[in-house]
This record gives sequence, structure tokens and C-alpha cells, in this order.
Amino acid sequence: MFKRWMIVGLIVVLAASTCGAYDNKYFLGFNGGASTITGGDSAKFTLRKSFGGVLGYRLGERWFGELSVSTHSNYNDTAATSSFSFGGEEANATRKWSATRMGLSVNHLLFAPENRFNMSLGVGTGLMVWKILDPDTDTTIDVRGTLN
Repeated sequence: MFKRWMIVGLIVVLAASTCGAYDNKYFLGFNGGASTITGGDSAKFTLRKSFGGVLGYRLGERWFGELSVSTHSNYNDTAATSSFSFGGEEANATRKWSATRMGLSVNHLLFAPENRFNMSLGVGTGLMVWKILDPDTDTTIDVRGTLN
């Protein structure tokens, strides 16, 4: 169990590492992580990998804008013993959730750009387009809502 947490910790540290090329106006980045869906008792969506990318433009010495896109794909594993598990079996899934997230942000570096470690503060907005599928029939599950 301890080994699993060490691996998770190492992944978090490596995924959070960033580097910047401050001599260029444009920058490109790739990211990865894990995502899950919470809420409800019957659906057990396990942690699954997600991928994305960032395209940025340096607006000034400490200001930059970013356009980001990421993709997520999760299955609810009906045989899982808890919602906190990695991977999951797609064969046991009764639902597949897939989503694409798009974001736009403007950020300000709190320290000089030359610093080895830096933090930024910013404001942004995003949009997530998602759908839930039945993996056996590969059909979209229609979720009807009401106003008010």
C-alpha cells in the first residue's frame, strides 16, 4: 500500500513540474493527470488518465495568456469495491463518460520571470462538453432536465 502512495506522490510531483521559455512570445505545453466523477451511490467511476495541451502567448514581462484543451474518458466499474481505485475494468462498465474541456486564462507572474520557481495568479473561464454513453450499444444516454 505504501508503494502505491509513493508512486502516486511521484506522479503528482512530476506532473506539477513546469519550465518556462521567457525569451519567446509563444509557448506550447502538454499535461496529463487523473480524473474521476463523484456523486451518487451506484456509479463507481474509477480514476482514469486524462491528457491535454496548452498554447500560450506572452503579453508582457509578467503577463501571459493561455488557451488549454484536455480530454477525459471514465468508465463506471460496477465490480469496483470503492470509487478510489485506478484504471477499472471496461468490461464491467455500464456507463462511459467522455468529455473535452476548453479553457482560456490570463495570468500574472508573482515573481521575476528569471526565478527558478515561480507562481502566477490569474483569471480564466472554461467550457466542458461531455456525454454519457452505454458502452455495450455505443449509444448516448439522454439526460432530460427541467427548468425552474
